[in-house]
Amino acid sequence: SYLEVSRLWALTKIAWKVNSTQRLGVDSVTLSNGYLSMPDIKFLNPVDIREVWKREDTDFTPWLANEEPLKVLLEECGIDLGTDFQVRTELKIPGVNRKLDLYVQTESMQSIAIENQYSEADHDHFTRALAYAVGLDTNVVIVVAENHREEFVELSRYLNDAASAYGEKGISVFLVKVVAHSSDSEDAYYPSFELISGPEEWKAVVAKSVSTAGESRDVLLYDFHDRLLPHLRMSTGLFNKTNPAAEVWKAASIGIKGVNIRVLTSQNDTVVGCWIHTGSSDANLAALEVLEKDKDELQGFFPEHELSWTKRKTCYVEVRVEDVGYATNPTEDELKQVSLLAKVFAERLNSYFDELKSSILEVMDNEDQQGKWSKEELGVAVDIYIEMLAQEEQGKPYVKVDYLRDGVLRLPTRTLKSLELRMQNISAVLDSRGEIWIDGYKPARNVGANVSAMIEEILESKIE
Repeated sequence: SYLEVSRLWALTKIAWKVNSTQRLGVDSVTLSNGYLSMPDIKFLNPVDIREVWKREDTDFTPWLANEEPLKVLLEECGIDLGTDFQVRTELKIPGVNRKLDLYVQTESMQSIAIENQYSEADHDHFTRALAYAVGLDTNVVIVVAENHREEFVELSRYLNDAASAYGEKGISVFLVKVVAHSSDSEDAYYPSFELISGPEEWKAVVAKSVSTAGESRDVLLYDFHDRLLPHLRMSTGLFNKTNPAAEVWKAASIGIKGVNIRVLTSQNDTVVGCWIHTGSSDANLAALEVLEKDKDELQGFFPEHELSWTKRKTCYVEVRVEDVGYATNPTEDELKQVSLLAKVFAERLNSYFDELKSSILEVMDNEDQQGKWSKEELGVAVDIYIEMLAQEEQGKPYVKVDYLRDGVLRLPTRTLKSLELRMQNISAVLDSRGEIWIDGYKPARNVGANVSAMIEEILESKIE
């Protein structure tokens, strides 16, 4: 009947509106007299970044050095910062009468030079960033600015195409735009980053594929990783920020700086294992020895493969999968088997997590202490610790890294990382006394008896 048809048409319109609303990402829908009422949707207001950060050198760069904004910036560039990373601001470049705004070393040991500029990026900042990258032996340059001129965008594309030809020796260039917004309803600013130009590995591979009928080494490598990475992510929970590329290896950190799961492929074979590359050969060896003491037990988890142990400047423990390489056109089942081996390594390394981290920190802390910490330096560290502990006990919010940076200014011969390790040593002394220590600075007992005694003496004089 006419009424039934009209009713059916009305229900159809409502269903269409609900589906359309869901596609727009609206969480809730209300009906008013048979019609949909939309939630209040508003746009943020663009603001001049100088309203947020008055100066680039004293405001924007220090803000960007914090973990959250740095992580967001690098994610926009497809780079995983990790959790155990290092940041240095205003880094003096040897032989150059200039300073780099930010030098970053990610958890996977990737070095990055970041140069910031208000307004449009100019020739000076662009070429300076490249010079810094060469001087510091980094393979990534990021130029952050309010805008990027078209000639620099084209130049970055040219440089990135050239970098792909040099492989690991090439320097990748990222041009990033920074913007800020405000809201009428909130007293807050909302910054964001937009990648304007960056490496396009897949374009280089496609071009090479066309010119070589799809059989070049780069094409085969890219395809191998493009197919393997989804399996690795599913099996290990790692490699989430790793992209396919025409490279022979891929690595992902387990959460300890320099300790990685690595997959290395050749034409006919693939090697899967643990790659230890902390920057200290002694720390690498100490970490490998943690695993080696249970060598037979670890071998039992790989019944079909023999573990290979390598003790060099960089240390490895790995297995070889024969007849599965980038030129063998592996099946999905073969790729899955490679990923399952990576899963076993990840699980085993996580079972040794605390012991591995402690062994590395102990060696690196001892290396850092060449010349030893004086009692005065330890006193500064304890003062900083007590200030943070007081904030925590009073339930007041505070940012640990801000206190550490202040400490580095007071202790110019010490690094942010070495001061952070001292915080953990102080926690260990407090813990041994049965006292409260700072949440987030887990006690690290890799401290000599003399230093421990000095820390305890200083604590007794400062804590009533």
